[in-house]
Parts: sequence; structure tokens; C-alpha cells
Amino acid sequence: MAETENGHESHAPPPELAKKVIEQVEYYFGDINLPRDKFLQDEIKKEDGWVPLTTMLKFNRLKQLCDDTEQLANSLHDSLLIHVSQDNTKIRRNPEIPLPENSLEYWQEVKNRTVYVKGFPADTALDEIQEFVKPHGPVKNILMRRLKGEKTFKGSVFITFADKESAQKFVQNDEAKEFKGQELYKLMQMDYWTKKNQENKQKREEAKALKQAKNKETQDESKKSVYAPIFVKGIILQVQGQK
Repeated sequence: MAETENGHESHAPPPELAKKVIEQVEYYFGDINLPRDKFLQDEIKKEDGWVPLTTMLKFNRLKQLCDDTEQLANSLHDSLLIHVSQDNTKIRRNPEIPLPENSLEYWQEVKNRTVYVKGFPADTALDEIQEFVKPHGPVKNILMRRLKGEKTFKGSVFITFADKESAQKFVQNDEAKEFKGQELYKLMQMDYWTKKNQENKQKREEAKALKQAKNKETQDESKKSVYAPIFVKGIILQVQGQK
């Protein structure tokens, strides 16, 4: 049995569970997710940054790990990023670790340490991708890309590492070129967007050229119809000329 800060006794969470809880909650309050999470942003404004653990259980991935608020609190006591209230009912991001400025420069820096990876089977779970990437450097975020308007996984992800060097090493690492026997296609995110923009530009130019060709064809057909002889049934055509 372990004793909490408020003097109550509670079962200490298994080390593996505590580790997963810390990783998940630090992701929610992390530098990449928190600036983009409107729900959590609204919650931290209510009480000097404190968020009830009952509210945190609205996040499905955390609830799947553990739905006992006391165990969640005990798991998070070892986190450097997360503070736990004395009564073990609320948590907040450590005020001494402020969020980076939400600026264009910051998100540009994030892009520079983000990798695009394609080739995962459609039924791949986030946990599987996390375990696959974990040995290759500290990961800050994994975004599974999905079809627009659907929840179907496209088989590609954006993985943000803690630093640019780790991201580049992962791209170049041949040991991470396959997942479950399927070859992976890896690019730094900036290179991916450059390539994507070039492809989109080429598609627009091809579509424009096709449209112009169709318009010219239509114009040519119109010209032909103007000069084409018109024969009306029942009319006798007499042609006169010199012998």
C-alpha cells in the first residue's frame, strides 16, 4: 500500500501502467497537442490551469488505460511536466515549464523535426506505431492521417521527434524501412510538402492544358460547321459556269 499526499492509503499503480499514463497525459499537455486542443485549452482556463481527473477521463485513450482517478493521480506523481493537486483529484501542466510561443516560427521548427511515413496497413493501431518508432528516438507526437470525413486510416503518419537530428536519423535508418513485412516510404515533412506541392502544380498544369485542348477542339468544330455546305431537302441546286 502507498500513502498519498492527503494521507489516504491507495494501491500503487503497476510501474508499466504508471509509465503509460505519464506518457499519455504528458502528450495531452505537451507542446504540440495542447496549443491545438481547444477542449483542453478551455478547461485549463477555469481554475488556474487545474483540470479535474474526472474531466480527463473524457479522453478515451486515457480511460482505456485506467478509469480510476486515484490510480491516475498516483501514476502522475513522478511526472516532471504534470502537477497533481494535494487531494489527488486534479492535475495541471507545471507552471515552471511554459508552452512555447504559438508562432509561425515555432510551427516551422516543429515541421523541421517531423517525418512523413507511408506504408502502414489500414488496420494498424496507434500503439503499434508507437512501439515501432520508440527505439529510434524521443517522439513528441504521432498523427495518423485519415480519409476526409471518415475515420479510415490512410496508412500514413506524421511523426514529430524531440529534435531534428533524431528525425533525420529515422528517415535514413534502414532498420526502420519495413513494418510487418511492408516497405515504408519515409521523408522529412518539409521534403514531403515540397514534393506534394510540385505534384499538385503539375496536376493543375495538366488539367489546364487538357481544358485548353478541349476548348480549341470545340472552336475548330464550330468553324467547320460555319463553312460546311447546307443542303435542304426538296431544293434543286443549279450551278452555272463558262464552258
